[in-house]
Amino acid sequence: MEERRARRAKVIRLSVVGVISLGLLIVVGRGAYAKTGRVRECMTLAEHINPVLEEIQTLTKKHDGATYRAASERYAKLAVALPGLASRGNAQDVKEYADVLVSTAKALKAGSTALDGKNLAAVEQTRRELERVVRKERTAISKIDAYCRAN
Repeated sequence: MEERRARRAKVIRLSVVGVISLGLLIVVGRGAYAKTGRVRECMTLAEHINPVLEEIQTLTKKHDGATYRAASERYAKLAVALPGLASRGNAQDVKEYADVLVSTAKALKAGSTALDGKNLAAVEQTRRELERVVRKERTAISKIDAYCRAN
């Protein structure tokens, strides 16, 4: 009888250890899956954003109205594409970044018109607007970066 109780206690302990181990595996697995999903989301964003920004950087080595209009169009297209790439977790931050891209596109378009018309006051105003947009861009990118690096 005593032997039977000892065996039964051992089985119960093993069952409890098994259930706890299974619970831990599920928790760790879900966390790893969530982290992998977040990395995938961020990689998708980077794969869409970085080539366009590199193209714009290469394009804008020439400083004239046509160049800035072309850059404005690329920023606008990127701003339209981004919200579709966002997940529920980073949708607000991606929308904020898309809004910054729209502001950049508008400023570049205004700047291209000013350059074509040789309106130096408007060019200076565009420069100030772009400086303001760059500050907003840094904030938006920092938020997306924080989301991507979060555990």
